[in-house]
Amino acid sequence: MYDTAETIAETGLPLAQLSAEARRTLAQQITGQFSAWKTQRSGLERTWQQCWDAYLCNAEGLYSPQHLRQPDRAKVVRPVLFECVESIHAHLMNSLFPSNEPFFSVRPLKHGFSQTRSRSEAHAPEPLGEESVLASSKHIESLMREQLERMRFREQFALFLKQAIVTGNSVAALPWIRDVQTIKQRKLKTLLGVPIGEALCDCEHVTREGAGFEVLDMADVVFDPTAGSTHEAKVIRRSRSALSALLSSGLYPLLEALSADELQTLAKGEAKSVALSPHQKLLGQTVSEAADAPTFTILEAWGDFEVDGELHKNYVATVLQAKNGGESRLIRLEPNPYHHGRVPFVLGTYTPVPGELYGLSPIEKCLGLQHAVNTLTNQKLDVINVSINNPFTYLINDDVFDPDTVVTAPGALIPVKSHDTLRPIQYLNNFTVAFTEIADLKQEVEETTGVHKLMKGASESGSAGSLVQAKSATEVSAMIAGGAQKFGNVIAHLESSVLAPYLQTVLSLMRQFMPLGALEMLNAPCAFEVTGSYAAMTQQKELDGLLGFAKLIQADAQLRERVDVTEVYRRIYRRLGLGDESGVFLEGTAVLTEERR
Repeated sequence: MYDTAETIAETGLPLAQLSAEARRTLAQQITGQFSAWKTQRSGLERTWQQCWDAYLCNAEGLYSPQHLRQPDRAKVVRPVLFECVESIHAHLMNSLFPSNEPFFSVRPLKHGFSQTRSRSEAHAPEPLGEESVLASSKHIESLMREQLERMRFREQFALFLKQAIVTGNSVAALPWIRDVQTIKQRKLKTLLGVPIGEALCDCEHVTREGAGFEVLDMADVVFDPTAGSTHEAKVIRRSRSALSALLSSGLYPLLEALSADELQTLAKGEAKSVALSPHQKLLGQTVSEAADAPTFTILEAWGDFEVDGELHKNYVATVLQAKNGGESRLIRLEPNPYHHGRVPFVLGTYTPVPGELYGLSPIEKCLGLQHAVNTLTNQKLDVINVSINNPFTYLINDDVFDPDTVVTAPGALIPVKSHDTLRPIQYLNNFTVAFTEIADLKQEVEETTGVHKLMKGASESGSAGSLVQAKSATEVSAMIAGGAQKFGNVIAHLESSVLAPYLQTVLSLMRQFMPLGALEMLNAPCAFEVTGSYAAMTQQKELDGLLGFAKLIQADAQLRERVDVTEVYRRIYRRLGLGDESGVFLEGTAVLTEERR
């Protein structure tokens, strides 16, 4: 994850100086805190799981085992909340990351460094001149865009946003990732400086390096509930890993000292791969270890720790969690290895709640409505099923009729002693009430979540006989404006609480881990402006203005001499969302010329 040897050399490693009792106490403290904080929010986690089940249309999570065991009962889950989540997700992604438009910009600071200056930048060079600062900010912006594309940030953020919409909360780890792969490569062999042939050698190849954005399951990360905000809260993350991966990371110096019996005790009960739930698979989580390899539960805690009466501020501690009440083991304790000094996690909420760490989901309050829609739909299907396979009553003293051999089919003959022996059971076959109630419930879901039919690509007028009444253009416009206002607050909240802090973290990690040659440019004072949603809202307005300005240029010869016509048409081309700009415009030539007019 990062250069551990460099971190140890700079800060020292206090773990080796702790007594066995201190290690045991700290391990128990972290394990106990994780369990207590999970128990305290158990009600929230049940709600999160219900939201996942409703979104994924998971019948096993929504219906009782008794209902599922009845083969003649309908078990349909209507994708009402699934449609709402997908519509909200697409709308927010398009607003935060407009096509062919950068979602952030780097603004140079002419006087001093930004307020987010980290402790690693305390001895940075003196502020540069105005021109150098401007050039450096453009260089920083270019490097960061390249970093985000290489680390596939938008794809990861799409998963992050999906979890935030479903559960109201989402969390991501912000590590520096460096993946190295050993490859075979031919190298020239020399003897006394004279080439004598080639040899096949093992060489390390860096396949990926940069600031990561690793989406985590909310169930695996807990925050100190007594903290005022997530920035101040102690964080504990649970993960699972194979022994080989733990040893190769180089982060856990005491792991090799554990005996085989101790390791077997710690891995007890996990001799097989951990089964992933459907929503964990959706978030891209995998289990890399082999089915027959034991795995270990890791608790990684970030924050302040009191050990032997001494407070260690801003530390990271890792514990191997024991199973079945066993003794957990502390395998890592060191200062925060990241120079920015912050906890490398970001918690995003969909609708923040004042005074609370966790937020609300747009579909959380609609779970009852989803259940009602499912119930009415299944009741209707059950009645239809009974009506098609109409049951009968019969007299038990009829010695001619044999109920074990009777088959109801078109043209079937059933022998009876009397025509009063068999009587069909009559059912109410009017389903109009159920259809009307389902339509009303779906409309209430749309009003609660802010998702109207035009956002989902559906027609608002409907066909003849539709239950949806046609709306005027004014009503549709007002509905769209109301929905946009709702989502505007969500977009602004995500930009300020997730995207802006992540960009600051990326720059700090680049300053810490990138080669020294780039540091002079990276240390330029700058600030970030998240402009994605603003660009999306003003894109059409700017396009209309540029087209009007182009008409003015065509009509005024003197204005054409004072305007870079090519740049005007380049901007129109970008606002239209078209790609491959370099293949369309010729460098150094104007698009609008006297000959073409």
